[in-house]
Amino acid sequence: MTDARAWMAVASYRRRSWVATIATVVATMVVATAPVQAAEAFVHINTPSLTLTPSAQDYANDYVDAVGSSGIDVKVKTNSPTGLILKVRSSGAGNTIRLGDLLLRTLTPAGPGGAALISWTPLGLTDLNLWSIGIAQGPFVSVATDVRIRNLGDYDDLPNAGYTFYTHTFVFTVVSP
Repeated sequence: MTDARAWMAVASYRRRSWVATIATVVATMVVATAPVQAAEAFVHINTPSLTLTPSAQDYANDYVDAVGSSGIDVKVKTNSPTGLILKVRSSGAGNTIRLGDLLLRTLTPAGPGGAALISWTPLGLTDLNLWSIGIAQGPFVSVATDVRIRNLGDYDDLPNAGYTFYTHTFVFTVVSP
């Protein structure tokens, strides 16, 4: 049985006062069928917006980030005995933040038998395994997704005299292995 639920996540950024708004996240679920009860996996995006405002130090470092509770809060759970994998990728077309400049990680510890992407990793067009667990998980567990934008100096703030918007859409997928 395949069940799909969708939310869209759009991150928009503007130079100098970089703003990321997570309006929705596209999330799909693939689960195996069970004779008595079908396994289900759930994903819920709790972060309606994300604001990244670089300081002078951020410009000196040439990146700005939102980490921990300041990042994207994604909640997941499953009744599948094999657990779940939370994946994330770029939606592709229409994004104005270059893929190599958008980095993600999570410092949320992996569940039993799972793994977590703990190093800053560029977002790409293919899925990154962000977080996983190898057993059934309930209630919801929060996966704090850290977001970093680098190469701030490469983004022009014209023609809006300091406030040009840059956007990126993330696709989160929950898969039951």
